[in-house]
Amino acid sequence: MITLNNPMLSNPILTSPAITSLSPDPLPRWPLMLWLGWTLAPAVQWLRTYVFDDEPFLISLTLVVAVDTVLGVWRGLAERSLSSRAFAALFKKVAFYALFLVAVHAVARHQVNGTPNVLLTWLDSVAYSLILVRELLSIIENGAALRLFAPPRWLIERLELFNQTGRFEPRDTDAN
Repeated sequence: MITLNNPMLSNPILTSPAITSLSPDPLPRWPLMLWLGWTLAPAVQWLRTYVFDDEPFLISLTLVVAVDTVLGVWRGLAERSLSSRAFAALFKKVAFYALFLVAVHAVARHQVNGTPNVLLTWLDSVAYSLILVRELLSIIENGAALRLFAPPRWLIERLELFNQTGRFEPRDTDAN
């Protein structure tokens, strides 16, 4: 015979009539879960087909936007320029990204007579890259303004030139 020496078994709180009289849930939960699975699966499939299907990118984008937002708020507090307009801009940015990603997904997954259009399959990769680059540049700007790190001067100059002209010019390199 095995005996257990467990002090929890002799605890008066756990052995009180109020605790021991609790009955298990009269209905098992699996029918509800099965019903939810049957009803939600088509909706999820529809969303993945027609709205968006790249969850790992959404997780990455959410993290990058969160870091950018924290650094932006920190910068606003440091420069005493924080306002409600900055938070409105955050909601505009998130709404724009959401609508942009849905539109890009629709165009990239466009089919003609059931055949995928292979000419546009690269579009979502380019769009994802552009969004992430934009957020990372904002993180670099906020971090540099807060003096958390100092990006190389040549990088700042090239980014400022790009901001002014919209073009990336090749750097002048001395061949000598």
